[in-house]
Amino acid sequence: MPGAIQIITAITTVGVGLITAALVVTFSVFNGFQAVLRDLFKSFDADVRVSATRGRYVKPQAGELARKMPESRAVAAVLEGRAVLRNGSKEQIVKVKGADDDFETVSDVERLVRFGRYALKDTFGEPALVAGIGVAGNIGLAVNDPFQKIEILTLSEKKELLTTDPAQAVRSAVLGVSGVFALQKDYDDKLVIVPLPVADKLFEAEGRRTGYEIKLKDGVSPDKFRKKLQELLGPDYRVETWYEQHQTLYEVMRNEKAVAFLVLALMLALTACNIVACLSMVAAEKRRDVGILQTLGGRRSLIGGVFWALGILIGGGAALGGMILGTLLCILQERFGLLKLGVSEDSAFLIQAYPVEMRPTDFLLIAALVVVLSSLSAFYPAYRATGFKIVENIG
Repeated sequence: MPGAIQIITAITTVGVGLITAALVVTFSVFNGFQAVLRDLFKSFDADVRVSATRGRYVKPQAGELARKMPESRAVAAVLEGRAVLRNGSKEQIVKVKGADDDFETVSDVERLVRFGRYALKDTFGEPALVAGIGVAGNIGLAVNDPFQKIEILTLSEKKELLTTDPAQAVRSAVLGVSGVFALQKDYDDKLVIVPLPVADKLFEAEGRRTGYEIKLKDGVSPDKFRKKLQELLGPDYRVETWYEQHQTLYEVMRNEKAVAFLVLALMLALTACNIVACLSMVAAEKRRDVGILQTLGGRRSLIGGVFWALGILIGGGAALGGMILGTLLCILQERFGLLKLGVSEDSAFLIQAYPVEMRPTDFLLIAALVVVLSSLSAFYPAYRATGFKIVENIG
């Protein structure tokens, strides 16, 4: 019997420890990817963005109001729309973002450029574009090639031109390519940044803008600034922080993390069931000792508490070892990148190994889960031990 108890205890301890380590590593990897995306988006997107809730364009007064606010460091006007990008016989529908000179201050896009440089003019002072790496690969863009000119085509919103003069209905611009950036698939495969005057011509905006992007001063809370600006602008405007612009993506990652937690928690619960078997065998083996304790005046609550504490000790000790193991694995991954993403160092990916970020809240959640499961697993053996009669125990 003692040998069986030791075997079951060892199996339980190892199982709980390994699953706890898996929880630590899994949570840390999800946190790492969230941190990478957060840093990338904050590098490209402004702290706060103003757009229209009705219609396409925002009034210039919105930008002027944002510039006058003491929390603002810089405000960039942007004009966005869809167009066809053509390089010879290759074409692709892209999202065109017209940006002014302040966009470099509002966004840290220069850090994301992998080939060439961020510049909306070429070396000859002519208009140039900066494209996502997916767009560049799809239609074969060459950086700083003086012989390659890329054509951008849009269709005029003046419907009468389609019947009276179809040739005039097509708006076009020819630009060079100054740089290629890599951020995230939705950006890389669709986005092209062009000078604001070029976008003005393509979309016949006549000075109107689809939004304003705001860079805040250090220490200013984007959420508080958003609420303040929203109250000033009213319901005709949508004011969003960089997080709210990508809230759907973060919600998806949060849900994936929750699903992973539930799966590993279920595995941990099944493993913790071994604590029931272990403590039940201990209770059966220690019946005589329990009887002696009862004759000495030991109450049922005391006897039950002993078995409950033993269950917590088994589960908690295993969890502590698992947390230490998981922490060591995360530290090794962070420093040496043991587990790679399977991409080459010269690829477009900004990271080559799985990122990790450990958070105290995750450790508290894991510890609470183990304590709850250990307590539930110890409840039945503790109840069974307190149910023995003194005569049966001593006899």
